[in-house]
Amino acid sequence: GYNANFDIQKKFRLRDDKDSFILGTNFTRENMQCNYPPYASDAQNGRNSYSLYQSYDYKATDKFNLIFGLREYYMTKSQFQDSDFELLPQFQGLYKVNSTSSYYFNIGKSFEMPDITSGFFYGGLIATNSDLKPQSGWSYEVGHKFDDGRRTLTTDLFYMNIKDKFYWAKTSTGLDIMENHNKWQNVGLEINYSQKLNKEWSANAGLTVQNAKAYSDDTSRWTQDSAKYIFNVGTTYNKKIGRASC
Repeated sequence: GYNANFDIQKKFRLRDDKDSFILGTNFTRENMQCNYPPYASDAQNGRNSYSLYQSYDYKATDKFNLIFGLREYYMTKSQFQDSDFELLPQFQGLYKVNSTSSYYFNIGKSFEMPDITSGFFYGGLIATNSDLKPQSGWSYEVGHKFDDGRRTLTTDLFYMNIKDKFYWAKTSTGLDIMENHNKWQNVGLEINYSQKLNKEWSANAGLTVQNAKAYSDDTSRWTQDSAKYIFNVGTTYNKKIGRASC
């Protein structure tokens, strides 16, 4: 199989270079062919997606910027999924307190089609789902970022509301199968800290406290969908000849 992507955009300067407007278009071609008997014999699936996108960056004051974005997205019909058209708006704001501190917010709509291979998963442990739907939803976040060039600290409050979110389940025979949650919500707090130790080494740590829940129309109940607490630590090593992280 193969994927091909074409993107072109033009940026316009407005209001004596205070504002900017981006106008662009994108085309993506996806194609997959699989011959893996007995699970998939000469199975093929292909689809095209087209989008137009616009973004306006408005400088309200010397410290406050607003960004308005919109994407018009269309995907053609494929062997396993119907065609779809979506309008995907986004609204962002950034307030710079000073050279090291800033506040931000972001509101946006997301949309994701099932993977092109979803109709012919190959392997004896995976079942296909002919009723798999695209997932879509809204996300909201507000936060603060501190960055003095040596240390970075971000604190982010978020809320997500997703319809038909993808997840892996088990069939009655024990096979893995991708399905859709009827409703899915998550609200939480994410804190990330990173610091340069010297010219080559830096360290980072992060904590997420969340409450991800999934709703089933069959049971009319909300259930916990993922861990409530996630903690991560890591180091990064930088050199001019390369970069490694762990």
